Amino acid sequence: MRGLAIAILYVLCVTGVKAQTVLSGNVTQAQLAADAEFKDAYAKEYEQYKPQVSEQLAQKLRSKKVLIVMGTWCADSKMQVPRLLKILNTLNFPQQQLTIIAVDNKKKEPHALVKKYRIKRVPTFIIMNTKGKTLGRITEKPGKTIEQDLERILAKAN
Repeated sequence: MRGLAIAILYVLCVTGVKAQTVLSGNVTQAQLAADAEFKDAYAKEYEQYKPQVSEQLAQKLRSKKVLIVMGTWCADSKMQVPRLLKILNTLNFPQQQLTIIAVDNKKKEPHALVKKYRIKRVPTFIIMNTKGKTLGRITEKPGKTIEQDLERILAKAN
């Protein structure tokens, strides 16, 4: 077993393969846009996505909190997180009401929010009231579009 470990380390060193650092914990949009694992997908999805938003959605969402739990290694996160962020930015959503938590591929992060919010799959977008009560969530992919799912969640909340 020790010989196998040494052989693997040797191959990694000789071939120049670097271990990827996976973002974990609270992250910002800027960190996502700069992350080696995430930045290409982020830039492509963010640029290409055309949000279909209304002033009504902006008004309803403005008084809510949004929690994003995602993995920079996850294909669904690479597609859906930039789209949600573009929607929120288009709506001028207050950044202080947005929390982005990155998890590793075992869904671990330093703040225990994965356990608190019972996160099983990523990305998970949780819409909460100002007191932190969950109003609804979008897990992995929206049922229709993110905008329509947000409208559905917010309509039930009122």
